[in-house]
This record gives sequence, structure tokens and C-alpha cells, in this order.
Amino acid sequence: MSSRLIVNTPYYSARQYVGGAGIGIFLDDAATDGVPGRRPPPMKPPIEEGMINVFEQADEETVNNWKRMLGKILVEQIVRPDVKRQWDRFTGNPDSAALHDFPRHYVLWVHKTGKTYDLRALNMFTNSVRLQNLRFT
Repeated sequence: MSSRLIVNTPYYSARQYVGGAGIGIFLDDAATDGVPGRRPPPMKPPIEEGMINVFEQADEETVNNWKRMLGKILVEQIVRPDVKRQWDRFTGNPDSAALHDFPRHYVLWVHKTGKTYDLRALNMFTNSVRLQNLRFT
């Protein structure tokens, strides 16, 4: 599938794919504060009443949904202004954007808490050195 480069910065590049297939955002490997191997704190095992409090690595579908959501936000907040700053016209659709991959060493975790029959899940990134945890509901 052919594409054209619409923005290239020291931190990321964005490509617009021909035929309305969307916008891909590629982060530079050096643009990360992630720490390899960093994991959420260990949690207690489920207790007898059926309460759980565990972290699980997010499945592929959840990861892909987050990449699409973050891609849309990045296009609206960063890519579009950068395209305009270089005196170009932005013609892409933010709804068709996706982040190619999370920053290096970042992992998306799902924090599951509650009764086993009524789980509450929070999505969380935990590998940032500067930020304690990024939580999303």
C-alpha cells in the first residue's frame, strides 16, 4: 500500500495512505522514557469471597483499540498543527488514524478489580519514568 510522508520530526513521523486507508503515526525509538521490564506492582491473590485485584497484560484487541484512539488524538492535537506549521494543507481524517506502536518499553496493562462476577477494568501504562501511572477507564 503506497503512502506519502506528511510530517517528519525528531520525535515522530506521520504517513497518509493512498485510497483513504488512513494515517499512520510512527514514534521515533529514542522518543521514550520507558524502562524495560518495568511491571505493575504484584497484587494479592483472589480471596475466598471472590474479590480480585490483578494486573493482566492487555490483549491484542484492546491494544489495537488504544492505538486507534491515541492515533486520533495525536492527529487532532499534534499532526494537524505540525502540517499547518509547515505551510501544508491537512486532508486526512483523524478517525482513520492509528499509532503504529506504543513508545518503546511501554506496555498496556488492564487492572481488574472487584468481585469475580462483576469485574471493573482499568487500562494502564506503567513503564514511564516521569509519570507514576497513566490510568484510563
